[in-house]
Amino acid sequence: MVRLCRLAAFVVFTGAASLFAQAPAAPVTPPSTTASDKRLIDLLTAWEKKMLGMETLVTKCSRNEIEKLNGQKKTFEGRALFARPNYAQLVMADEKASTWEKYVSNGVNLYEYLPRSRSIRVHELPKQGLGDNTALSFLFGMKVEDARKRYTLTLHKEDESYAYVMIYPKYDGDKQEFKRAQLVLFTKGPSEMMPCRLWFEAPNGDEATWTFTNPTMNIRMEKKELMKEFEFPGVPKDWTLQKAAVALPDKDKEMPLPKKGLPEVPPLKARP
Repeated sequence: MVRLCRLAAFVVFTGAASLFAQAPAAPVTPPSTTASDKRLIDLLTAWEKKMLGMETLVTKCSRNEIEKLNGQKKTFEGRALFARPNYAQLVMADEKASTWEKYVSNGVNLYEYLPRSRSIRVHELPKQGLGDNTALSFLFGMKVEDARKRYTLTLHKEDESYAYVMIYPKYDGDKQEFKRAQLVLFTKGPSEMMPCRLWFEAPNGDEATWTFTNPTMNIRMEKKELMKEFEFPGVPKDWTLQKAAVALPDKDKEMPLPKKGLPEVPPLKARP
């Protein structure tokens, strides 16, 4: 399930507003009139507007993993790069640089590097792009109305610099990918309304916490040089190429909101 966490967070950086028309239909919930709900809508609307202006995005990132079964913890650091409509690259390595991972989307296929087996798994992108590959794909640019139909969203809390949004899946297909998640948005500074942190819990209890440092939109770079970042250079010597099996999840059954309390994810310290 940790691998699902990695793929899901990768797709976070490859979503776009125009890619979410294929989200499954859901019963419309009557809008709440609470102050908290109004504030949540204001935040998500500002976030949606911010991401609509994104053509490219680059950020340093780190990922902390916790496996529930044995309590094992791992930390990875790296960089994510995205360009509309479906170009992306994610490269991560552990603290000792003994383990690494790489994902590249060239607009047609998603290449997942598996160094342990010396193989590359090829995921063919669906016609609508990367937007619906995982339940977390809406995090970069989904329309607020569509997000609220498909997920239960609540404003957990808000402090001077950040807003914490809880995410619960409503459908069985999404439930297979994650149990609950928390998105933290910057609410001031140059990265205002951009993701700062993403925590989520897999169905088996494994956890992954991603932190994004200095996310920067619309970098100045020649298009030819930028596209080189997303090229597939071919299969390295002694490696193999594998085509990934595709299984479409059932997304037409709504899942009730969990009754237990919200997770206590540590708050972030305000940045200067």
